[in-house]
Amino acid sequence: MSIVVLTGATGFVGSHLADHLLQKGYEVHCIVRKNSNLQWLHNKNIHCHDVGLTQTAPLQNIVEQADYIYHVAGTVRGITAQDYYNGNVIPTFHLLEAAQKYGKRLKNMVVISSLAAAGPTVANRPLTEKDTVRPISWYGESKWQQEQLCHQYMDTLPLTIIRPPAVYGPRETDIFLIFKAAQRGVMLQVGLVGSQQLSLVHVRDLVEGISTAAEHRLAVGQTFFMGSMAHYTLEDMQQYIEQALGKKVVQIRVPNWTIHSAARAATYWASRTQRPSILSLDKAKELTAEAWTCSSEKATQLIGYRPQISLATGIAQTIAWYKKAGWLSVK
Repeated sequence: MSIVVLTGATGFVGSHLADHLLQKGYEVHCIVRKNSNLQWLHNKNIHCHDVGLTQTAPLQNIVEQADYIYHVAGTVRGITAQDYYNGNVIPTFHLLEAAQKYGKRLKNMVVISSLAAAGPTVANRPLTEKDTVRPISWYGESKWQQEQLCHQYMDTLPLTIIRPPAVYGPRETDIFLIFKAAQRGVMLQVGLVGSQQLSLVHVRDLVEGISTAAEHRLAVGQTFFMGSMAHYTLEDMQQYIEQALGKKVVQIRVPNWTIHSAARAATYWASRTQRPSILSLDKAKELTAEAWTCSSEKATQLIGYRPQISLATGIAQTIAWYKKAGWLSVK
């Protein structure tokens, strides 16, 4: 039985990856923090190690038996640029150091970055891995710094970097707010003209792609976008959400200046309370960009990545899960 080490298993993508790896028959070891919420890991054959990622030495006994390492853990909300650096770059450093020093059996280490590391694009021009990166947020900058750090180890470690776009599916809590608003009859559209174009990926397609990349010899040393084969707008999402909810939704357009004003207030309040908010001046830059699209062609051609869940099916399944879990009303 091959042994895998996984970080971020208490989160959305990481918990689905843990389930996927268990189904494939791996022995799964998860690095967690002492105060982690283990709700998605309860009653599963998973070995949890509450050592965190703040030091290298405590990771020795965990990674020295690993055949594969999946680094999913990271920070998506912060108040300062340093918060993102501390949450995305420093833990990656300790894991890379441990893998290099102790990972004698290691076949591959997959690090989950983000489309935000590459930055936004313009309509009808999806990014490829060859494009120059232009992160526009502290989060995106920290993920790009994470990638640069990985490249410093690629001569001595088998490494693969994955850049997902927006990920949706059961257990997700941010895009969930769109579904929650839609059930109340409203969809917010940022900008008075046009609609932001998006790459989206269902979490089950993503974890299948991540697992494939880990085990594929041609993935070592590579960076891949892993998103949808098509690109979507909020109107596309609205159509499928309406079908799944069985009700019409009113679209309300919000000017960019309103988003920035609300973000300014949220940022100020977060700095006062020291509690990061889902909306911030940093996040507003991402919300008001023209397009967040990427091409998954490289992953398709090189390792056979091909998402199977359509947006219509994925949204219907996700809403059904939210209702069953009590996150959305069944009425």
